[in-house]
Amino acid sequence: MAERTEQRICIKFCFNLGKSCAETIEMLQKAFKDECMGKTQIKEWYGRFKNGRTSVDSDPRSGRPSTGTSSHNVERVRVAVEQDRRLTVRELEDEIRIPKSTVWRILTKNLGMTRVCAKFIPKLLSDQQKNLRLEIAQDNLEMINSDENFLKKIITGDETWGIVHHEYAHTGQTINKEYCVEVLKRLRNAIKRKRPQLWESGDWLLHHDNARAHTSNLVQQYLSKYSIAQLRQPPYSPDIAPCDFWLFPRLKMPLKDIDSKINRLLKLMRRMHSRRFRRLTFKSALISGNIDMSNSFNQMGTTLKDATPKNKLSAEKLK
Repeated sequence: MAERTEQRICIKFCFNLGKSCAETIEMLQKAFKDECMGKTQIKEWYGRFKNGRTSVDSDPRSGRPSTGTSSHNVERVRVAVEQDRRLTVRELEDEIRIPKSTVWRILTKNLGMTRVCAKFIPKLLSDQQKNLRLEIAQDNLEMINSDENFLKKIITGDETWGIVHHEYAHTGQTINKEYCVEVLKRLRNAIKRKRPQLWESGDWLLHHDNARAHTSNLVQQYLSKYSIAQLRQPPYSPDIAPCDFWLFPRLKMPLKDIDSKINRLLKLMRRMHSRRFRRLTFKSALISGNIDMSNSFNQMGTTLKDATPKNKLSAEKLK
């Protein structure tokens, strides 16, 4: 309900002038017409001033205690962000079912996170993230020590994947969850063809990083549907992802100057297709005797005898 301080001041004024409550109601209705307070409210405030009240402001309300930034919600937001650092405030709002303003307040005030590239990420790894990284590393070491063929069972890669399967995204293609599911379908077919033993036994692990598309519900549902086990990847640990840290940087090194090489090649091709270059090349070929003129004209459906003077090439013209 909107504050009506002005009318309360009028009620107080009428009371101080010695007007009765009925007279006060009549005067307010005449002055404010349709916007006038109800009779019950006027009587209530008139009685308050009669009992010694001086303030025309509403009494402060205790209201419902704020539960948005409770420790439970703070923990839920923290866990969600640690699992996927690319979550937006709106996505957190939908997932945790608390207002967007509350999510923002928890991220900035309670968790001390900052906005970088339109995404929220911790400034430094928290103790829990460090412990999780250590835990996953220890689990991987135990599996390696207990199974000498463990590393051979891992299918690792990224959006472009690796040796078992690779493909090139079309120009303008967004690497989203739908695209990743399609890639996983083709990856399964590739494993069936190239790694038949792993396919038949089903004893293989999928390893990829914590990209938003990889951790999406759609991708996780697809992996669960076909019982594809995953090798755990710690958050914010690109150095543990083989493709990101070891494979792709080394593959890109030979291509470092590829742009300049392509530009030089294109310039050379343009020169080759220039008119002057064609004439010079043709002249040099004739002089060196590398072109069989009769054969060339025969291929065009004519002969040297049938050639018109315009089509004849003389050494003088070439000079």
